Amino acid sequence: MSHHGDDWSGSSNLEQETFLKDELKRQQKMIDKMFPHGKLNQHDEGALAYAVGTEGGKVCIRFPKPVTWIGMTPDDAMDLAQALINHARKA
Repeated sequence: MSHHGDDWSGSSNLEQETFLKDELKRQQKMIDKMFPHGKLNQHDEGALAYAVGTEGGKVCIRFPKPVTWIGMTPDDAMDLAQALINHARKA
């Protein structure tokens, strides 16, 4: 089980969260509608920016917009896994 939410407010460090939210949105605009490895399926909306971090002793993955699913190459999955491991150790 995990936690989830659809609101960026409520963080213990609102200034940092605001920066992250703005930065993720900026990055998403740059890659929106790009398909770096081709289109996965008919519902694929393209590349997605995300950030991995910690908050309140938990590991968090943040996205610039609501998403139902993500898909990635095996190498990208390994990078995400390593980021999760690194942040889990910090948490």
